[in-house]
Amino acid sequence: MDVGRTVDERFLIKMYETAQEKKAWDAEVEIYSVGRAVGLKDKAIKIIVRELCQSNFIRKSDDLHVYLTENGLKLVRQLIH
Repeated sequence: MDVGRTVDERFLIKMYETAQEKKAWDAEVEIYSVGRAVGLKDKAIKIIVRELCQSNFIRKSDDLHVYLTENGLKLVRQLIH
């Protein structure tokens, strides 16, 4: 986890890394496993997911699963390079 990154950025990067393990950048990931991996509590995870959905960086598949949008992918690629 990079120092100085926002919680939102760390969440998106972890989402991307988790999706890459499934061999697809837009694979669905479980929100609580990603959020806890970056040190968030459940309430904070829900807030981050809502904000990232509103910003069009992720989309919900259902209440527990999300995936990156193309905008989210572009942002993650900018952050990791």
